Amino acid sequence: MRIEEWLHKPERLKLKMMQLKNARDEYEMCLLPGAITYDKDKIDMTPTDRVTEIMAKISDIDLEIEKLGRIRAEALDECLAVLATLPEREEYILTAYDIRGERMEDVASGINYGVSWCYKTRRKALKRLGAMRRKKESTKSTKRDAIMVV
Repeated sequence: MRIEEWLHKPERLKLKMMQLKNARDEYEMCLLPGAITYDKDKIDMTPTDRVTEIMAKISDIDLEIEKLGRIRAEALDECLAVLATLPEREEYILTAYDIRGERMEDVASGINYGVSWCYKTRRKALKRLGAMRRKKESTKSTKRDAIMVV
């Protein structure tokens, strides 16, 4: 996974949660009484009893939203902890642009620097994070290899 994808994971999870909330709202709308149809031989005033089925789907969606919320919180905490190791300006740029999704023009005006400087600083910070991540992964694989040898 590229470093940008890793930084955008909390936002992707947030979007997935919003999609699930929209689906939940649609199921809730199904619980409302339907219209009465008069063109049939027998007038049916009660909707087809699918309430339990719909309630089960709503419950499943609620559980999925809760699960994604926990995963998103963990991913966000991890991202912010790693970004805290960067110099202050790099941390601010990556947090504002990649985590909060602000426009680069707004980020640049927030720290009184040019937009191009902010993009260059972002690229430099992403390279630094990538190097840190590769170093961390190589350390893990070295430890894993040492354990296998023993």
